[in-house]
Amino acid sequence: MMMAKKLSTRAEGGSPATVLVVEDEPLLRYALASELDAAGFQVLEAGDTAEAETLLSKDAPVDVLITDVQMPGPRDGMVLAKAVRAQWPETKVIVASGRPPPACVSRVADAFYGKPYDLDRVIGHVQALTRRS
Repeated sequence: MMMAKKLSTRAEGGSPATVLVVEDEPLLRYALASELDAAGFQVLEAGDTAEAETLLSKDAPVDVLITDVQMPGPRDGMVLAKAVRAQWPETKVIVASGRPPPACVSRVADAFYGKPYDLDRVIGHVQALTRRS
């Protein structure tokens, strides 16, 4: 397993940037969350959109949302991405799927990644999205 390089992942104010990983497959969620943590991010995890919405409703801001499209329950990852984009426009959104990207993905996401994840590319993109000058 690759280990992400620790770069500057500090958000304004000196605290690590927060990434919310929403993935219903526990092994994929764990792998991505572990690599993000190793890269210096504060990582929150959710197994479905309802759990993600609960985490998002708390006071701590999320800098990047990474969500799978296909999720159990009545709402999928695209619905979550649209809600985050509308309510927290400063939050960066990455959408992932094992299928081709949905037609509207470019309207709600900063990036789309196919699964299985290329962890190096995803981590690098999150680092670029959260880098502060």
